[in-house]
Amino acid sequence: TRKFIFMVRARDDAEVPDLTPAFAAFDVVDPHFERNLLVVDINAGFSLNGRNPVVAHQYWQDAVDAWQAKTGLPVDYVDSIDYFNPNGPRGAILPLEVLLGHKVAILINDNAISGALSVLMNAIVKGINSGVNTWLMSRAPFQAGEATEPNIPGGLMINPALLPSEYEQFFGVKGLAFSGWDWWVRLAPLIGLEKLRIEDFVGAHSLDVNRWPDLSIDTANLHARYAWDFSHPWLDTVAALPEVDWFVRIPPTEPMYLYKSRFGARHFLGETYSFEGRPVMIRYNTGLFRTAHSLFGPYGFDDAQYQQLIESMLEWLFNGRIGQGSTSIAEMLKPDPTAPDPAYSKRLIDQYWEARDRQLEMKEPVKYDVRRPLR
Repeated sequence: TRKFIFMVRARDDAEVPDLTPAFAAFDVVDPHFERNLLVVDINAGFSLNGRNPVVAHQYWQDAVDAWQAKTGLPVDYVDSIDYFNPNGPRGAILPLEVLLGHKVAILINDNAISGALSVLMNAIVKGINSGVNTWLMSRAPFQAGEATEPNIPGGLMINPALLPSEYEQFFGVKGLAFSGWDWWVRLAPLIGLEKLRIEDFVGAHSLDVNRWPDLSIDTANLHARYAWDFSHPWLDTVAALPEVDWFVRIPPTEPMYLYKSRFGARHFLGETYSFEGRPVMIRYNTGLFRTAHSLFGPYGFDDAQYQQLIESMLEWLFNGRIGQGSTSIAEMLKPDPTAPDPAYSKRLIDQYWEARDRQLEMKEPVKYDVRRPLR
């Protein structure tokens, strides 16, 4: 971003100018999209049932390399440059210069608590508005872990007021269910209820197998790639991914996957907890931007199946960047020809200061020539 000051100076009927002009400072986004794909690991410092970070790094390098080898496209994904962890000693920060340096972003919050997603939403929205097509993978997107009771015995829907308004605008999600997996393990016994392991997500039903394969949990991957602690140990008798919720989508979104429960349509806690057939992944094409949102991470699935989904989504996200419409992916991966060149930027800066001098002298109206020269 670049910082600017907008100044307005008035004068009275006697043509006497105001000695103290009004002004306002504002930021202008200047995206360059120098690189192609950004992977953002949103997991918070405290992560419940989180992914193994070493596995995550290698997973995405291998996945993108495989797609690049298959398509022959110059994606040029480099883990040390394009895999970003926003969590630091000062909290979670996703700098716009990082986000806007890429054409497509994959955001992953793969743990059973909300992580830093709500903190980063403002930057994410600015990125989408600026032309960064985005795929968000998140369990428990905007809800805490053990602190949240799942509204027993009523519904499990989170109060929409607790969801960011941008969630619907940019991801097409109007409502969100939350199962309270950790609550059933640690807090339910404190009020006299039985300690239960309620997780049951074992895969996702594709709504179009010609484009996206059915997804099945690989129990070996699920066991090895996620953290199982003393309160939530790995159980062979359960072997399901915890806190995969479901959402209420707005009509323009396209549903892609539905929840697959190990209990089918009959969860042992009753109908309220029967998530079978509920939407767990959608995508949203507004014509100005494209986003996708899945309520599960990638690491616990059969790798070959999820690789097919990754390749399909990368093709869709790259093909739909602003102003590019039906342009081929190969064209999309070329350097952006509209990026400002230094000579043009210098000319605009010179125009600004010349116009400012004229304005202060009150000799003539201010005019700017912002037409981009042909190159």
